[in-house]
Amino acid sequence: MKTKFVLHGGFNPGEGSRNDAFFKEILETAPQKANVLLVYFAKEKDRVDFNKKEDIEQFEKNKGNRALFFEIADEKIFEDQIKRANIVYLHGGLSTKLLSALEPFTDLKEMFEGENNSR
Repeated sequence: MKTKFVLHGGFNPGEGSRNDAFFKEILETAPQKANVLLVYFAKEKDRVDFNKKEDIEQFEKNKGNRALFFEIADEKIFEDQIKRANIVYLHGGLSTKLLSALEPFTDLKEMFEGENNSR
């Protein structure tokens, strides 16, 4: 199975059914045991814990009978993390921060096209 990459422009507070549909769509083709890489490179550091909690709650709420394993992206090991992920979820924030964080990865297209090694 190819890795699914999602760039999310922002969470919709109070939009439960719209958020549920969005997260169900993300998980639709995920394997029964799925590795989810949560990428907060575009976020301010003081928002990461809050966004992580919010995102994990949404994934868990909509996972059905899947077992999800979450990992927070780290720029130092990002390439290896992508290889392990079934889903790479790039949480919204400042586009300039995201582009700056991704700039060192000159082979980003190849990284995103690769097959993953799921659990």
